[in-house]
Amino acid sequence: MPIKGGDLIHVGNQVLLDRAQTAGPGQVNIPSDKIYELGNYQSVGTIFDIPDLSFPVESFDASAEMESLLVGKNFATDAEGTEYDLNKNVKVDIASQFKNGRAAVAPFDVAVGVSVPALTLESVGYRYGLSDNASQTMTLRGDSIFYTPGSVYIQEAVGTNADNQEIVLANPAYPYNGDVVNGTRYALAVTTSSGKRLTYGADFTEAATGAGDTRAVTVTVLKAVPASDTIRVSYASDTVAVYPQASHAVASATRPAAIRGRNIRVFVGGQDLTDQWTGVQSFTADWRVTLDRDLEFGNSEVVSQDYDVPAVSGSIDFKPRDPKQLYTRIAQAAGAATEAEVVGALQQALLPLDIVLYSPETGDPLKTLRIPDARMTVPGYSGRVQTKLTVTFNFESDGGILKVYKGAAPALP
Repeated sequence: MPIKGGDLIHVGNQVLLDRAQTAGPGQVNIPSDKIYELGNYQSVGTIFDIPDLSFPVESFDASAEMESLLVGKNFATDAEGTEYDLNKNVKVDIASQFKNGRAAVAPFDVAVGVSVPALTLESVGYRYGLSDNASQTMTLRGDSIFYTPGSVYIQEAVGTNADNQEIVLANPAYPYNGDVVNGTRYALAVTTSSGKRLTYGADFTEAATGAGDTRAVTVTVLKAVPASDTIRVSYASDTVAVYPQASHAVASATRPAAIRGRNIRVFVGGQDLTDQWTGVQSFTADWRVTLDRDLEFGNSEVVSQDYDVPAVSGSIDFKPRDPKQLYTRIAQAAGAATEAEVVGALQQALLPLDIVLYSPETGDPLKTLRIPDARMTVPGYSGRVQTKLTVTFNFESDGGILKVYKGAAPALP
């Protein structure tokens, strides 16, 4: 039977990705260079460089669990109002598992897995419409993908703040023979919750003993990791992982399947009901960075990927109820002193934006997006026959700040 969407599941840093619509390492680019020589009518060979891949995840999850994962917090224990600052994102290790399929004797058992470790956040996009399901897309970038004949595991251990910390893998590990410099390895990646990727040989070593089901692998982290940090080891094993249907219910039973525009409010300039913009048709927000890779001699993996200043931008599509409301919104975006003032194209004001997603069942806030320093531009417009006028307010964050809160956000400063 062909592989269907229901057979594929993704786990990032031990967190099941809920309401995922599309997800996976869709683009794997391996730079190559043909080598030629004088006096030869054929190419000598092809040299390959360190891969580059992207891992986008589109989800209808209206909670802030994904943002909690991206910044290294624990959504299950986070209090209401917990802040998730996307600028403080950490590395994500993905275990992508293919289940046997619904017609199989054991449909929830993993048949084969894919490990995509040490991913770095590159962009986050939010798309909210009137009759569209509210969606969010996170794109991560990395350099490694490992297809395995069994299940992928991500084992965690709290740092001991001591050198030579040993971590015994809980399951027999498959060997990886792709690293011709370092020889056979078992740990596909070793990372920390603070965002570091450890290098084999310099930062950790490993030793395998026994054979078959009795084989065991010990990973030794050479340099002390503080107790406030967690070590993650990604590896593959023939011990079958199982993801029963109930694995989706525990974390998401109280969440809506998806939400639409009627359950979303946009607040401009404050948090009171009087600050809510009526007439909103759609909202978009994008957080983006340009990642810069760090490479080094003797290492077939990217040491780290970081960035300088994020860019945050977006738009609000607004259908005015009458000309007076249109002018009121433009005057607010421009920072006009009074509504008796003429507004020009170069007038702009810094305004806080709060976008709140509410539960359709209870009315409680599920998540709040906050851009504390949105600078709107005075919009243009274009009328069309037999069509109601819609005006687009584009905005950018002066400081590149987009914060997400679990539930309601705290009061503005």
